[in-house]
Amino acid sequence: PWRVTVVPENEAYLYVVRHGECWLKTPDQPSPVHLHQGDIVSLVAGQTQIWQSAADGPRDNTHASFAKAMVPPHLAHG
Repeated sequence: PWRVTVVPENEAYLYVVRHGECWLKTPDQPSPVHLHQGDIVSLVAGQTQIWQSAADGPRDNTHASFAKAMVPPHLAHG
């Protein structure tokens, strides 16, 4: 299980889920959004983003950046 928080900046974001699935939480969403391989997400500037491996994932960050959270494809589960 992993969790990464992206702090607000003055930039918009565009993400693509390349493999597997994950969950995204933002302050303006009532519940996490479940994303799958091929989904594209665009977020406006100034939003805190919490990305995690499961809806009930870790309560605290497990990684400081996405690069450290990535799992090589041959190690990914299902």
